[in-house]
Amino acid sequence: MPAVRLNPILRVMWKLHRDALRVSGGRVGSRMGSMRVLLRETTGHKSGQPRTVGLSYLHVDGRYFVMASYAGEDRDPAWAKNLRAYPRATVTIGGRSIPVVARALEGSERQAMFERFVEADASYEEYRERTTREIPAFELRPEGV
Repeated sequence: MPAVRLNPILRVMWKLHRDALRVSGGRVGSRMGSMRVLLRETTGHKSGQPRTVGLSYLHVDGRYFVMASYAGEDRDPAWAKNLRAYPRATVTIGGRSIPVVARALEGSERQAMFERFVEADASYEEYRERTTREIPAFELRPEGV
């Protein structure tokens, strides 16, 4: 699948995709190309209100990993700011809700996970080339693990 660019049509598609995930409990729309998609809910860093987004993820050793690529834009998506401010979140995968705690990956750990995302979907390499920022990576560890 070619790397997408942020535009009004993509924003509408993301919203429709998120709504399909939400209504179906994560059963409809759980794949985008080669990547699996989870529904992640956390608290808005400014509003304090619940915020939900669909995110491509990798599942490794019982943990979930996500990249804040934002289609290669030169700013982090709001959801990354929300996770930094409120690391407790919930992910829904296949109709199952899982409480998680987010942790930003740094240094070689972040780089290694980014390379795993590139292996899973080459679009991430293009996103890296489009931006001057370091694309944040997060581990979403199920609570109690």
